[in-house]
Amino acid sequence: MKIKKNNSLKLNLIFKLNIVLLIISTLVFIVSFNVGKSEINQVFDAELIKSARLIFELTKHETFIKNSSHLDEKLHQKFFNRYDYELHAQVWKNNKIIYNSGEYLNASNPTEEGFKDIIINQENWRSFAFFDKINDTRILVIEKFHIRENLIFEIALASSIALFLLLFFIIIVVILVVNKELKSLKNLADEVSLISLAKIKKIEGNHLPEELKPFINSFNSLIEKLLNSLENEKRFTDYAAHELNTPLTAIRLQAQILLNQNHNKNHRQDFENLIEAVDGASHLINQLLTLSRINGELDKNSMKKISVINLINEIIENFTKEISQKNLKIIKNFENISSKNNVALHKIYCQILFKNLLDNAIKYSPDDSEITIDIEKNIDNISIKICNYNDNISSIDSKKVFENFYRSNKSKNTRNIIGSGLGLAIAKKIVELHNGSISFNCVKDKVIIEIFLKNF
Repeated sequence: MKIKKNNSLKLNLIFKLNIVLLIISTLVFIVSFNVGKSEINQVFDAELIKSARLIFELTKHETFIKNSSHLDEKLHQKFFNRYDYELHAQVWKNNKIIYNSGEYLNASNPTEEGFKDIIINQENWRSFAFFDKINDTRILVIEKFHIRENLIFEIALASSIALFLLLFFIIIVVILVVNKELKSLKNLADEVSLISLAKIKKIEGNHLPEELKPFINSFNSLIEKLLNSLENEKRFTDYAAHELNTPLTAIRLQAQILLNQNHNKNHRQDFENLIEAVDGASHLINQLLTLSRINGELDKNSMKKISVINLINEIIENFTKEISQKNLKIIKNFENISSKNNVALHKIYCQILFKNLLDNAIKYSPDDSEITIDIEKNIDNISIKICNYNDNISSIDSKKVFENFYRSNKSKNTRNIIGSGLGLAIAKKIVELHNGSISFNCVKDKVIIEIFLKNF
């Protein structure tokens, strides 16, 4: 199974720093342990030498054998007594043992001076032999090895606990320091997230670390190129729309004049088709121009308190001719809401929004049908629901209706309807600018479009 690599800079940094700290701490512990072990051995060895010399000085006196019982007591009352310290000595003279502090210990006559590790009664002992060649005296001092081992173990345990606590504290400090130092990256990400099409700006990196300056410079260079590109695109769109609308207006005017002057039925139909095609082209150009001009974010200064009720009524009046031609009935379920209940919205965008929604509802409704408009308002938002009949529901893909240039033209009643396929795409963009939501649902033979606009 392939293990997924962790791409978190913070976690990788913390992990690697802690691994380095762990390795360094382990090395420090090993070195300290060996140094401490060596020091402890030297202290105990020095004690053996001291005891051997003490015994040697006592052997020079004739009363040595008589006072040997006091020597046994002194040998056992060392400052290491809490570790069950046992120090034993043997004195050999003329190859005969004249003193043995531990009768049960059967150590052999030493053959060489210095330190040596020996085994007595299946126990490890540390020995030190001292020779007086003039008097042919040999002194052997021994102690149990486990005393040193116990002391070394206790020191190692205490050191490891202290080192573990120190390492734990250092790890916490490392995590806190890394989090603090990488906070500038989060601040930079937050600053970048605030940039939108309506508020494209460069990043001021004076408050950020020097290591981020190359990224900031590259990002600002990209922003500058983007601003230039958007400005050029806007100028081109405005220019193209103007250049296209000018000849289309002239063509429509000439076609209208010829239509009025010509009484031939076939010719009049051709001119009417031409005018209809020109109107369709003009509508497409205007929709594209609207789509390109809608910014990515609304400036709150452009929001005004408007009456959605009055706005929708005005738009309905603008469609009086189309409604009359298809004998449609507009049912308004907002008569109980006061027109004085104003909502802070972008008026121009909302005019485009409701115009597109009503235009779609009227275009795709069959003759002699109804269009229902429901409005509900509360403190936080306003809900507008537009419902109309449509005999083309089976061919509508509700997942694609908000895409650019999507049209459902499979029905014979909608095949010849003039449209650009941008109306709902523009509506969705305007709703999102207001931090709202829009939904499209088909229920039996009805199309229901519901929007929620936030009350700023």
